[in-house]
Amino acid sequence: MYEYRAEKRTRPVFEEKSPRATDHPRGSTPADPLISAAKLLEWLRRGVLYIAVFALLGGALGVAFALSVKPRYTSSMDILLPPPTGQVVPNELTTPNIQSDAQILDISSKLLLITSGNVLRRTVEQENLQNVPEFNSAAETQEGLFDWLRPQRPVSVEDGTVVAMRNLAKRIKVARQGGTYLVSISLWTRDAGRSVEVLSTLAQSFREELEATQTDLAKSASAALSNRLEELREAASQAASAVVKFRQDNNLQNLGGTGSVNIQSVSQLNTLLNAASQRLADVQARYRRLSQPGTDGVVPADTLDSPTLISLRSQYSVLKQQYEELALTYGARYPKLVSTRAQLGTLRTEMARETERSLQAIQVDLDQAENSVTTLRTQLDEAQKRVSTDDTAQVELQELERNSQAKSALYDTFLKRVGETSEQQQISVSNLRIVTDPFPPEKRSWPPPTLLLAIGGLLAGLVLGIVCVLAIRLYAVLRDNNWRFERAS
Repeated sequence: MYEYRAEKRTRPVFEEKSPRATDHPRGSTPADPLISAAKLLEWLRRGVLYIAVFALLGGALGVAFALSVKPRYTSSMDILLPPPTGQVVPNELTTPNIQSDAQILDISSKLLLITSGNVLRRTVEQENLQNVPEFNSAAETQEGLFDWLRPQRPVSVEDGTVVAMRNLAKRIKVARQGGTYLVSISLWTRDAGRSVEVLSTLAQSFREELEATQTDLAKSASAALSNRLEELREAASQAASAVVKFRQDNNLQNLGGTGSVNIQSVSQLNTLLNAASQRLADVQARYRRLSQPGTDGVVPADTLDSPTLISLRSQYSVLKQQYEELALTYGARYPKLVSTRAQLGTLRTEMARETERSLQAIQVDLDQAENSVTTLRTQLDEAQKRVSTDDTAQVELQELERNSQAKSALYDTFLKRVGETSEQQQISVSNLRIVTDPFPPEKRSWPPPTLLLAIGGLLAGLVLGIVCVLAIRLYAVLRDNNWRFERAS
């Protein structure tokens, strides 16, 4: 150890000017450093006993910590929460949203739903965790070696289920795997088997909550639709009654696609008038042809419509041919030629009389046809007047019918929707899929293995012992050197 000269020890240190460590007189040799690697190794050699004690003490504390802290057993599982891609019924209350922002919000909401109160309460009640010591009011989720330093909390008077829910929520960890729909859920308890059971129940409770969300939505929608359905039914009934009453008051019978009675009458009268007009034209044409004088007083052949007249015309033609043949051979006074001429006159007379009777018959038909056309035209005019009168009422009737049809269609839509929502209450479909089932952990998750803690404590004690030995030696050297880092000359 370096010692000051006697004369320098008698004077106060603060009266002398401290020399700079870097200033050395020209030609002088620098003094040995105050701290060197050799001195550090020497200090460590002399303090090896203390270092060993610190190392052993650290290892012992690590083993004591491993033995005193209650173990935790963590079980994990992976579930897949893709967005809904299919429809069970044609008109579901919720439809899939393909927008990325909406899907992110959906998966984020479901992640928060895992640790919601309903899911935790179902899990606690099904597993009866309120009666398990590590979950009830006396449980401590962060036991350690220094629990005695914590302030004592008053005994809780809360419901045991609520306390168990709070403690269970602290032990659940939910994490989404990157930007996928895969979600990892981990849970730790003091027992490996209990970790698996509670985690499985938690997944089932989460599935039930997802299904209950859809079922509750269907119940609410069905109740709201049912309340509105009665009002719509009454409105549709009143609209239909208004249409019937208006038809009765205005004599507008519903004949389907043919329109009202008056419109149908106009159509029928038009058809009958066209037929009567055609018949009148035919009769008039026959009368004109029959009235035309023929050669030798014989009517043309195309006007013959009487059997008697046809027979007489046939006899006349035969007799006329015989007469012409005889006239070529014999003279005008030939007896047979004279007889034939007389017969032809007789036939012409009979044919004239028969033609007159035919004209009288045709005249009767002509009068009947003209009367029929006149009557039908009168009836058609009256029907058209009635149709013109009904146009204003028909416009109002159409408005009432449209109103009735709209209300009936709306009522039918609501009635069908009520049936669909009622059925959806009975259908519980969840898109949750368990990818990896929870399994018992092979070893505890906390604290680390005893050997690892012992080695860690040993290394920590070793480092602490080295630091303490060096610090004590350095303190002594600096104190003897008046707290200077260089040697005083």
